[in-house]
Amino acid sequence: MKDLILVVDVGTSRIKVALFSTSGQRIALESAGTRTIVSQPLWAEQDPIAWWNSTVKLIRLILRRHRTERHQIRSIAITGQMHGPILLDHQGKALGHCIIWQDRRAEKEAQQIDERISEKTLYRLSGYRLTPYMTGPKLLWIQNNQPRTYSKAQRIVLPKDYVRSRFTGDSYTDWTDANGTGLFDMRKKKWAYDVFSELGLDYTKMPEIKPPTEVVGETTNSVSSETGVDAGVPVIAGSGDDVVAIGTGKTAASEAVVNLGTSCSTFARLNKPVLDPEMRLECFVDCEVGKWSLSGTTTAAAASVDWILRNTQTSDVAKSNRGSYKFLDELLPRNAKPSGLLFIPYLAGERSPVWNPYATGTILGLTLQHTRLDLIQSTVEGVCYTVRSILDVTDQLTRRKINTIRVAGAATTSGIWMRTLANVTGKRVDAPRESETTAVGAAMLAAVGGGFMSNLTEASRAFLSASTTFLPHTQLATAYAKEYERFSKASQNVIAR
Repeated sequence: MKDLILVVDVGTSRIKVALFSTSGQRIALESAGTRTIVSQPLWAEQDPIAWWNSTVKLIRLILRRHRTERHQIRSIAITGQMHGPILLDHQGKALGHCIIWQDRRAEKEAQQIDERISEKTLYRLSGYRLTPYMTGPKLLWIQNNQPRTYSKAQRIVLPKDYVRSRFTGDSYTDWTDANGTGLFDMRKKKWAYDVFSELGLDYTKMPEIKPPTEVVGETTNSVSSETGVDAGVPVIAGSGDDVVAIGTGKTAASEAVVNLGTSCSTFARLNKPVLDPEMRLECFVDCEVGKWSLSGTTTAAAASVDWILRNTQTSDVAKSNRGSYKFLDELLPRNAKPSGLLFIPYLAGERSPVWNPYATGTILGLTLQHTRLDLIQSTVEGVCYTVRSILDVTDQLTRRKINTIRVAGAATTSGIWMRTLANVTGKRVDAPRESETTAVGAAMLAAVGGGFMSNLTEASRAFLSASTTFLPHTQLATAYAKEYERFSKASQNVIAR
């Protein structure tokens, strides 16, 4: 009998549940879409109870299809979207919806925090920018606008911690998610108590911080009845979805990870913190002890592609390939020259490296001759241009040249997208055949926490699959370099207006 690991990924657009062997083989994967509630401009909320209901349904579906494996689950890990606070009452019930990371309503609160403490002080402390995307401003908004809810809350947790608490009844977080609140001392790996006091926030409502691989509880009898998973299975603390950085492999100094999902984040792993004097990139603790990540995020990556598909009547093709962008390979030419259009993908504001929550998207260069396929191609290109803009700053700050990109996320299912990324950045692109690298990273944590692997290096060797390599085409890379110069100028002009 194989020992198995169960992973839940609380994504922004989908909930995923996967089953892995402890030797790294994926046995099963099921997913369900999430619903984002946008009741006002700049708002974005999700229902934590809906996350749990989807998790239960997906687990039961997997166990029905893999009946003999039900009693072989030995370790469970949860990962997921970051920054969104869920307020819990004394019974552990959610007090309303989660204000997710995409929500930008707390701009005023971010300004208030800057006036009281200063963004630069917080950046030096936590490595994160002070923006309305972060947990700190969101909590201050709740305190200002929903004081009874804030007062009633006994515990404040992050998305993956809420789902994990339904398995075990625990109220912990890990140091990656804690760091993502912006209310954290990344060097001491502790809550920044002075910051809470200065802002009038109650740090006693925050969960205790654990290492990502530590066992924090076991599945309860009630959750066993609900899901079909045996009672008493160890559940580890887990990590925010930045765990994708280890799910693609232990990167060398000349490599970076690019996670191309709804948003897109880049990761360059470091042996010590590296902060940017201009605060264009963020730096935070890694899942692995003694490691940090230098990271940048573009807000609307695959979200931009999904948007253009919906608005060019191509959504039917996308729906038939749910969770995959392989259909782009049938729509777009294999070695296309640049589209000639400039798509600026700031459809939900933008984070790195421009940091403007009010930035908007733009398409430049349209003529009567352009088709919907040109628009789709330009959108893929625009996302790749933003990735290059982040990697250029990464090279500058680390004083090393990134030659290889390890790509994760749904975009890896499209060869066209990967070729475009290689040509735009001028770098080698390695796309693992296992596209669910966030789940892989969480499974690696569970393998270590469950005692099946001694460390993440050993887990990496076991869990990581072969990759498909995409190399830049010399002529196309030269053509895209010229287009990137146009993009850089145009994007700054758009923001300036």
